[in-house]
Amino acid sequence: MISRKRILFSLAMVAFLFMPALAPVASAQNVCVHRNGLLAFQSGLANCNSAAGSRSVAIGAGSFADTNFSGTGNSAVAVGEGSGSFAGEGDGNTATAVGSFNEVAAGQDDGNRLTAVGNGNLMYTANGANDNSGVVVGDGNLTEFIDGSNGNRAVAFGDENNLEFDEGAQNGSSIAIGDENDIDTDGSSNTSALAIGVNKD
Repeated sequence: MISRKRILFSLAMVAFLFMPALAPVASAQNVCVHRNGLLAFQSGLANCNSAAGSRSVAIGAGSFADTNFSGTGNSAVAVGEGSGSFAGEGDGNTATAVGSFNEVAAGQDDGNRLTAVGNGNLMYTANGANDNSGVVVGDGNLTEFIDGSNGNRAVAFGDENNLEFDEGAQNGSSIAIGDENDIDTDGSSNTSALAIGVNKD
């Protein structure tokens, strides 16, 4: 089980790294803001879209944020060159990508919250995944919640870690600190896994 201290540390790290990336919108060259199905602002090479009841923000050349899917209360934020965030096909999903060439997709059910900080990270939920949350800080990490996996938590600090919740995994937690660690729950319930170092399984 993830301790309160670890959760607070993870959130603090994300906030620390997120703040410098948010340069004032007024001075940015590539910005897009879309809310409630309406375009509020767009300039340069940033693009965004939203459905009624949802919102999206993209900042950076080639960035894209999209909540123009079924569902409501979804939020997508992409900050950085070539990064994309997508939230929808369900309610109350949040996808946040900070850095270059990240892809974060939260949806295909409800209450998923995914955040990637770094470069080249891939995070997503799919096929009936609800109430999952993930935070990764680093480069080239993969985090997935799929196939009826619900209520799971994932945290990764480092590069090229793989955290997978599939086959109906329920209420599990995985933490990877280091590089090239691999944690796969494969349908387990109420399990906790911790990998520290390099290339741990």
